[in-house]
Amino acid sequence: MVTRGADGADLYSTDEHLYQPAFAVPQMVDTTGAGDVFHGAFAYALALGHDLQECLKLASATAALSTTALGGRGHLPSMAETRALSEGMCGLCSS
Repeated sequence: MVTRGADGADLYSTDEHLYQPAFAVPQMVDTTGAGDVFHGAFAYALALGHDLQECLKLASATAALSTTALGGRGHLPSMAETRALSEGMCGLCSS
């Protein structure tokens, strides 16, 4: 897996290459910790049994939302916020 900030994320396996574009958020404040949040959210989604593409999507949305506050733990979004962003309903996301 490779995270590329505003350029999205790529996941390579022996069978496939998956790409997830980055999500836009209302206001990006600080990217500190976004990569860690991405990997934690990916692992969480995987543990819940989601397929790799959905894990990539949820991780990307969670990491994007984490950038809306200062510091690595400034905003750790809820699953509801993450799903709202990943489904195109960011008006429901807090910032």
